[in-house]
Amino acid sequence: MSAQVPETDGFTRHDCVGLARAPDCEAVNALRLETYSAAPEFRLLRPDLLAWDTRDASAIVLGGWDGTGRLVATIQCRVAGSAAHAEAQIGVSVAMAAGHFPAVVMGRAATAPGRTGRGLNSVMRWHCLMAARDAG
Repeated sequence: MSAQVPETDGFTRHDCVGLARAPDCEAVNALRLETYSAAPEFRLLRPDLLAWDTRDASAIVLGGWDGTGRLVATIQCRVAGSAAHAEAQIGVSVAMAAGHFPAVVMGRAATAPGRTGRGLNSVMRWHCLMAARDAG
């Protein structure tokens, strides 16, 4: 992966999970493309659909950085107010009672090769849920 080390407010992030920002866009998109292109479970037909557009205010993108400041994990989170809203976001039917909404819809998660199997995706999901809880 040719991701650059991101700087946020003059400092480089190390060994942390946080909100990805516009300067991280290239690294997030590169990690997604690298991960999804190598997946043995499916063939990536529309890589353009993986791209993070930083102008999309409805999506929160989290990143996980290693000790060198390299992005090694990412996940996208959105809030769905209803089953219909969730269906529009993920493109499949959602058979859930109205009482289960609002709900957090997570997707486009990616973990760098060599970093899988360490629970990074679980950490990213936990942070996504905590951010949603804190936002009300």
